[in-house]
Amino acid sequence: ALRPGDADVTVEHDEAAGWIRMTLSPREASGAPLIVLFNLSTERRELSLAADGTTDGMTIGSATRIFATDDPAFAPGGKGRANTEFVQGNARVAVAPFAAAVFKVEPRK
Repeated sequence: ALRPGDADVTVEHDEAAGWIRMTLSPREASGAPLIVLFNLSTERRELSLAADGTTDGMTIGSATRIFATDDPAFAPGGKGRANTEFVQGNARVAVAPFAAAVFKVEPRK
């Protein structure tokens, strides 16, 4: 889903709460959707990986964090901030303030 033109993109947001959710759904059946969560607020936000628990009709079975801007590797001195982490299984994620995280999702089997 990361190659240009290889995915359909859906964007949802809540301006008042300060978050954006971008879903990249691959056009080929062999790819896995990617969900990117952006927290633009000064407070930690608990966000659903998908608004209705599905991605293009696929119920999310598992999610793997691929990248997060609050990982210690990206922090000065290797000290992480309030890390982005899963809550309530793979359905919801607590995203640190001013952070973004990328997740690969797989369908429930």
